[in-house]
Amino acid sequence: MFFLTYGPEGRPVSSLSEIAVPENSTFLKITARFLTAQERDLGRVRMLSAANLLRMTFGIPAAREACLFWRSDEGRSENRWVSDPAYASFFDTQALNLFGDPPIEEAKIRRIPDEAHILIDKALSQRFPEEAFILLWVAFEAIISAFPGNQTNGEKRKRYFKGTLMSNDANEEVRMLHRVRGDLFKEGRADLPELSLAIQSLYCAIQLSILEDCPQRAAFLRGYEAQITQRRNERSVAPN
Repeated sequence: MFFLTYGPEGRPVSSLSEIAVPENSTFLKITARFLTAQERDLGRVRMLSAANLLRMTFGIPAAREACLFWRSDEGRSENRWVSDPAYASFFDTQALNLFGDPPIEEAKIRRIPDEAHILIDKALSQRFPEEAFILLWVAFEAIISAFPGNQTNGEKRKRYFKGTLMSNDANEEVRMLHRVRGDLFKEGRADLPELSLAIQSLYCAIQLSILEDCPQRAAFLRGYEAQITQRRNERSVAPN
């Protein structure tokens, strides 16, 4: 959660006593302090960045799109909490990534473009899978485009997943996601059950793309490859 307080003489003050976090809970308070509403609006991307890095590292349920602001203006008796709309999506079925070997909180996160943060935030709040996939794919492209080098995004994707991560399975999965992207972008068609699986897979690919070389990335990759293998086996035994 993020909170905004306007204190005496316009100084930003954090006042969080009214929102209690139980001891030993999994809840986390994050405070963003801004002097004016204009500064708050300009700082929106920073807020999305913090929330998205939590979502991409610990799982979507780790950060809700529900920001609370405490409005208190001098000379007025009106002090109130205001809140953005509540956030929820089918990603809420995902378990939190709280593994301790290696410690998830020590993962090395690369800086990604602000545009990617905005697109990820929009994607995770969509009701329809087609819209969620398209926005996530464009965010993925923005992240890959920021990788060093003058190659095309397709070449950078292959270099990262097949070369850097040395995973043929992950590379082939990303190629499959690119074909899904082509079906949606060029032909406007999609198999909804398969698209839901593709969205989950694309989310995992984005997770891997924002991680630097670290033991946690290797653990994420092993989990991604296991998911790919499981889906491949399920498809092979499914009736035609």
